[in-house]
Amino acid sequence: MNRFEVGLVLSILIVAVIDALTVMIYNLPLKSGDMRRHYGLALQYLEGFPVYGGRLLPSYPYLFHIYLAVLFSICGIPSALAEQGMYILTFMPILAFYSAVKVWFNREEDRDIPSVAIFLSILLGFGGLYAIYLRLSGPDYDILKLLQVTTSKTYDIYMRFLYLPDIVAPIWIIGLPAFFALLYFLGKESFKPVEAIIVSILVTLGYLGHITEIFLFTFVFFVYTLFIRHSNEKRMAPYVLSGLVIVVLVDLAAPAQLYVVNRASLSFFASVFLSLLAGIMEFIEDKCFFNFSPRFKDSLIKKLELKWGYIRWVLLYVYIFSFIVWFTLEKDFNLWEWGGYNFTPFFVYPLRFGAVGLLATLCIFFYFTKLIQDRHLLFFLLLIPIGFTLEQIANYYPLYPAYRFATLTFVGSSVVAAYGVTKALNASSIVTSHLTKRKIIICVLLTFIVIFGMLSTILYYVYASNSSRYNKISKDELDALNYIRKHISTNVSVLTFTKTSADRLREFAAVNPVQDAQRWSKLLLSTSNPYIMTYVLASSNIKYIYVAQRDIGLLNSNDVLRSFIRYFPKVFENDYVTVFEVPSLTPPSSEGGLGVLHFSPFIQRQEATMWTDDTFTKGWCPYLQHGEVKSFELKVKDGIAEISVTSNQPGTVWASYALSGLTLNTTIFSSFSFKYRVENNLTWFTIRLWNSSGKVFFYIGHLTDREFTTKIFLLPENQTITRIEIIVETTKNAPAN
Repeated sequence: MNRFEVGLVLSILIVAVIDALTVMIYNLPLKSGDMRRHYGLALQYLEGFPVYGGRLLPSYPYLFHIYLAVLFSICGIPSALAEQGMYILTFMPILAFYSAVKVWFNREEDRDIPSVAIFLSILLGFGGLYAIYLRLSGPDYDILKLLQVTTSKTYDIYMRFLYLPDIVAPIWIIGLPAFFALLYFLGKESFKPVEAIIVSILVTLGYLGHITEIFLFTFVFFVYTLFIRHSNEKRMAPYVLSGLVIVVLVDLAAPAQLYVVNRASLSFFASVFLSLLAGIMEFIEDKCFFNFSPRFKDSLIKKLELKWGYIRWVLLYVYIFSFIVWFTLEKDFNLWEWGGYNFTPFFVYPLRFGAVGLLATLCIFFYFTKLIQDRHLLFFLLLIPIGFTLEQIANYYPLYPAYRFATLTFVGSSVVAAYGVTKALNASSIVTSHLTKRKIIICVLLTFIVIFGMLSTILYYVYASNSSRYNKISKDELDALNYIRKHISTNVSVLTFTKTSADRLREFAAVNPVQDAQRWSKLLLSTSNPYIMTYVLASSNIKYIYVAQRDIGLLNSNDVLRSFIRYFPKVFENDYVTVFEVPSLTPPSSEGGLGVLHFSPFIQRQEATMWTDDTFTKGWCPYLQHGEVKSFELKVKDGIAEISVTSNQPGTVWASYALSGLTLNTTIFSSFSFKYRVENNLTWFTIRLWNSSGKVFFYIGHLTDREFTTKIFLLPENQTITRIEIIVETTKNAPAN
């Protein structure tokens, strides 16, 4: 490396770190989104693996979170600051990319490609130009709204290809560095024993940290073996497979399996399959002296050299046609309506890849035959259609967000574009040592193209710095979340009422999805039935109710629930959050000895509600009889209504008592409960409810419990109870008298 190259690389790395630290400062205590979620998961791993029902929940690769948990436990500073401190490592993907390209292009004639490639790699698309257009011609947006609209139209800025980091996350700390490091070893001519071991370790760590990059590498490795590799080169497949075997051992040793026997198993077995194929091909090429790559290249080059003069115009047409399609759809186009993360239309390529995409397209247009004649250049050229094809397949089979495959396309495009730039500049300098007109024109055009790409990069960091503007978290809320975190155990749940509060509990209080009872909030807020409220709170093992200011409006929408909760002890309270502790509750049961009838203040004000007397045994009158009844009566003893009937014939006879003149709306009184028993096995007990049309709309009959039993039933809505009828009857095999 010469001084210029060292200075360029160091400058880019320093600027990347400064930009990342700026994003960190503007998003304290933690940037919203994935970074907070990773923080919450790391807090859970501080207490051990979050295993529930034999499964690891959430099922996310855990190496990064274990690393964070260890860092939190040994660093001696607040855990959020410890995670923020890892922003200093965000240069790693850029440095790893440069190192990989450097080893692939270490010949004298290629010495400028790595430095040009790393410079081009920090340029984003043409979204910055569209942002300027919006600012000059559109509504008066603030900067965040402007960039959100730009993103939704261009797939640039926020939806850029994943390379430049804006958060501390496994893809940037583990995934991409491991991927580029493996590309580095793939480009080496031979392996030392230590390097072979490093390859296995990289595969293991990369897969445990972020699965996708290792799967993509095995795919790329297979393509390399098929089209690029020469006979008797180094063999890499055994070491890749060794790394995957270590993943199996680690997974089996863990408290719960994730990588091999879970949703990630498809990626694992696909990686193993591709590595095995690559290994078989390596063996065939070395032992059988058969190499498919030269035959393929020779045949392809001869055919394309004859036809490339025409085909390259098709390439240029497709590039321009994509722009035309986007211009046609721009007014009504919105990436979130088209599918967001899971759908990337083909025509956004020119806008999204910007300067790098344009330069790569021009390089392929002018230098295609030279690209395919050099196997190093051919390898990176193949990455472009591979990434684009995987992206379009993922649009319809979304095993992984489609927009993320653009990173593979971008890696290939950066190297191809770098070759094109160096080739054009070197060709201009051959004519004369002085700057020629052609070289001046090329430099001016490159300057404008780079400025456009750099503008989008700057706006990307501006957006990242402002992305938490409307999702800030106050010190009061952090104190409340810290209280929950210190007092919660793995076998209890926390109830809250808004998704934002639920997210905060997961992110800052280490509440696992299993412990998140916010899923019950809709049911609790929609019912006025104390039975349902008690049942949910007890059966979900809810220990705390977290009520932030954003939750108060929803809680106040249900008077019954609000009055129910206010009797719980407050264990934490400040200006923003109140935390209630739920006492030990038992779900309502037929074995319970106490029944509770609760009238909310709203119901008590209803003038049409006639059943307000708490003396259940008053007001019952004889109503109907069936068969030859000898006698029947109702008497009250110790607050219990005793009803008897004596038959004058064998078989079934019955008599009933009714409480009439009621107007009880079942929308308000949504449940019906009673406690009863029968005295012998020749007696049946039945209840019927009559509505305002004079018809029975609810019937529960032939009950035979010999011990006092509580029955609870939900009533159909929009009925008005006008009469409650209790029937006592003899069974079919009962004798007379």
